[in-house]
Amino acid sequence: MNKIFMKIILLYYVLTSPLREKRESGYKKFLIIDTLRLGDVVMSTPVFKAIKKQYPDSLLHVLVRAEIADLLDREPYIDKIIPYHGKEKTGSDLIKLLQHGEYDISINLCEGKLNALIYAAGIPVRIGYSQRHKYRDRIFLTNIIQQPETFQGIPLLFLKLLEPLGISKANSRPELYPDPMGIEQFKTLLQNGQRLKIVVHPGARNATHRWPYYQAVIREIIKRFDAMVVVTGDRSEAMLADNILSGLDTRNIINLVGKTTIKEMAALCSIADLVLSNDTGVSHIACALGRPTITIFGPEPPMLCGELMKNEKRIFVEVPCRNDNIFFGLEFKDARRCKKENCDSLICMKKITPDMVLKKIQELLKK
Repeated sequence: MNKIFMKIILLYYVLTSPLREKRESGYKKFLIIDTLRLGDVVMSTPVFKAIKKQYPDSLLHVLVRAEIADLLDREPYIDKIIPYHGKEKTGSDLIKLLQHGEYDISINLCEGKLNALIYAAGIPVRIGYSQRHKYRDRIFLTNIIQQPETFQGIPLLFLKLLEPLGISKANSRPELYPDPMGIEQFKTLLQNGQRLKIVVHPGARNATHRWPYYQAVIREIIKRFDAMVVVTGDRSEAMLADNILSGLDTRNIINLVGKTTIKEMAALCSIADLVLSNDTGVSHIACALGRPTITIFGPEPPMLCGELMKNEKRIFVEVPCRNDNIFFGLEFKDARRCKKENCDSLICMKKITPDMVLKKIQELLKK
């Protein structure tokens, strides 16, 4: 019933939007629609920098999922973060908030689900890709951007949306700015002389993104590198972590699973000598902080992340079962992924051996 009511409210605002007074178009106040998952939000940070470089006197507001908002609170290119709690929960209130914001332009980095809401808010310039709802997008968007012919990674896909602003050659390297207080707290927690600090993040939202051999690698990391291993994850991954750590010498392991916020996770990664992770938001955080990072890819191809960063290693094996080529509602002929959330064979992960991972660790640590 609540969903039906919200659709009626949204329809009212959409139908009455042309009747409301339109502001004169100009690029003084930007709204970025960035209600994506953690890793994608990290890869969107070049957009903020590019806009502020081109329009230094403008105001830049970003609509982002509430649970991720704290991660961006030190971004120097963002003037205001608007927490997003879901269209069903905040639809009419959000429309009113955006109307009062008097934005000159909106740029939707997402799959178009909020295009109607942005149209209803009366923002005069609305930029986005035409994705799942092509006919509706022709109404809701003023500037429909043609997708690139080849897929070159998510950061460049986002930056292409800035072409109507005269921005065509922006730096695509994601950047994050960790909390100094958080950094000091973890330095205190991990006081252990000159020992290496290696963060291991074995979990992932989908089971298909979880590499199954972390226990063997953690054992060898402690043995070969005399390192302190910090295991991380959210609360739902506590059992996974317990299974991995069972049988290991935990004197050299700190288990922080379920004990850190996303903001704290960034602070922790910023002081790590190396971060080992599946293809998750944590690996994107570590790369954006410039830390030595190893990412294990399974269903998704490494090309998703764009340009390889300094001190970054990506482990990936070719398998024949990646048969989907839709990214952000856009079809690309030169990219393949698997969208399964469960898989019996998990061949893309199991073909990556502990020795392959340990070799990359050795290369980054140069030991």
